[in-house]
Order: sequence, then structure tokens, then C-alpha cells
Amino acid sequence: MTTGDTAEYMSRLLQTSSARYLGRDAEVLEPVPTPDDGYYHPGAPGLITSTADYESWYREAGRLQPGAPKVLVDFADGWRLGMNDATDAVVGAFEAAGFNAAAIFGTAQAAPFALEYRPDVLVSRKHGRWWLGEPGVKVLEEELDVPVLRGLSLLFTGESFADYRKTRAGIRDAGLIMGAMVPELDGAIQPTLIEGLDSEWYGRRFEAYQSERIELLVARARRWVRLRAVA
Repeated sequence: MTTGDTAEYMSRLLQTSSARYLGRDAEVLEPVPTPDDGYYHPGAPGLITSTADYESWYREAGRLQPGAPKVLVDFADGWRLGMNDATDAVVGAFEAAGFNAAAIFGTAQAAPFALEYRPDVLVSRKHGRWWLGEPGVKVLEEELDVPVLRGLSLLFTGESFADYRKTRAGIRDAGLIMGAMVPELDGAIQPTLIEGLDSEWYGRRFEAYQSERIELLVARARRWVRLRAVA
């Protein structure tokens, strides 16, 4: 099944707030429940809560590339805050490179979704461990057995890309620990900085991503898929 999008949630919030707090003659609407776990795609009409429904939508939308490798991207939770640009860019880059792509959000169903979707490569972007610590390692090693590439974010350090470019220190402190070292416990490899925040000259910060770094991540995934095919 699919759920409503962020615009619908905001519309209901504003209409209900105007009725309750501004005295407007407007219907008080019940909030639309949002799922804790599911699939996100920038081209989908809403969030999708099962692998079967996602694959059905993907096929019917004409996006399926028969025989192409599959990539599963995690931590697609930005829709909760209206920050989808990086996820959209990653999904779009993989599809343009000939992959079938899926992005998931939430934590509890990360492993079940991965086992159902059966990707050829997994891109991990989430904070900390992939799924439940050691049980997640067992799933990755014994049941999936696919490369796990790490997509790094500056959100761990609180820096903007402009700040990051001013120093030669690289990813450090919490960014290094949570972004690279902890994911290594799950087997994540080749950490690649792809997303974070940037800022206007007057200080306003906004979601940002690096297209050339995303292309590097995609190229690395493609090489791993080719290597596994000839191994």
C-alpha cells in the first residue's frame, strides 16, 4: 500500500491549526498516520510499505530494467523533514547507470526488506549500526552476502560543505566514528562523502549533496557487481 505525501500532511496540519487556533471556519482533520518503515522513491505517488507493492509499482511505472543489477539504499528518512534531495540524487544516479533501485526508511524492517528485495549491492547511509548489531552482521554475511558501500554525510560533524573545504582535516571526530568506523563493524567498505549541509552567505543552511561524489559511489558499486559476476 502507499500513503499520502508530505504536502498532504502539511495541508492537514495547517487547516486544523487555522480552525483550532485562529477561529477559521475549517474542518478539523484527523492526522494521516505515517509508517515507521517502508520504501521511498521520488517518482512514487507516496510511501510504500511492502517489498511486493514496491516492486509492483516499480514494474508498472515502467522503471524496471530487466536483468539489471539491483541496489538498495537505506536511510531514506529525509521525507520526514522535507529533505529528500540527496536520496533522490542517489536513486536517480543509480537508475541512470543501469541499476534497478530502491530506497528504504526506518530501522526495524531494514533486514527483512533487504532479504525480500535481494539487492546485488547495498548502500548504507544510516547513523550507527545497520540493523540490531551482530544479528545484522549475520544477515549481511550469511544470508545476503553482497557488498555494503558506505555513503558518508557531514551531518555527523555539523559542518557545511563550505566549512569542510576550508580544512584539510577530512572527516573527523563524530563524523569519523559514526560515519566510517562503526559501519565497518557491519562490513561496510569504501566510505564516500556524498551529502550534508551547505549554507548561504547570510548563514541559512540547507540540504546539499555532491553529484560527482555520488557518481563515484555508483562507479564503485558497478565495479563490485562486475567483480562478483566473474568471481
